[in-house]
Amino acid sequence: MNTTSPPKPLVSQLRDEAQDAVRTASDAAQNAAAQASDSAKSAYQAALLKAEGTYQNVRAKADETLRTVRAKADETAVATGEYVRQHPMPSLLGAVALGVGLGFLLAVSARRPPLSLREQFVDEPLDAAREALYAVLAPVAQRIRGSYEGAHDSVEHALGKVHQFDGSNAAHSLAGQVRRVGGNLKFW
Repeated sequence: MNTTSPPKPLVSQLRDEAQDAVRTASDAAQNAAAQASDSAKSAYQAALLKAEGTYQNVRAKADETLRTVRAKADETAVATGEYVRQHPMPSLLGAVALGVGLGFLLAVSARRPPLSLREQFVDEPLDAAREALYAVLAPVAQRIRGSYEGAHDSVEHALGKVHQFDGSNAAHSLAGQVRRVGGNLKFW
């Protein structure tokens, strides 16, 4: 059995090529990680802008609806005032009957202070709709933020692994494997 080890220049050349390959792979990994981080940031920003835009649109529409309903309620109050001025007696009798009925209802159920008609039929439903909308949009914003933070942490972890990688050990390990393979070759 003739076992020969590869010549020294070949081993050093292989080691140099392996180190170059490790550096190239490390640079490529760093570039890929930077691109992934940039992509995650831009996706997060785009989603955040879209969510904020949707939120602003919905809020503007809710505020506009609130203003419209309040204006209609004010118009109705003015029209009611005009009717009372034109027909005082029926209005007075109707008000007395309504007062007696409401007084009876309030005496029976004294659970909370009475709400005005505007509070009961305008403000409370709009407040409930606004709270429901906020409750729907809050989890979406949290998911977007959580996804961004998860991607950011993954990229940081990958970059940490790239920086911790010791290419010289890989080259020495490769040179050792080449020596072992060369030692096992039989030349006839």
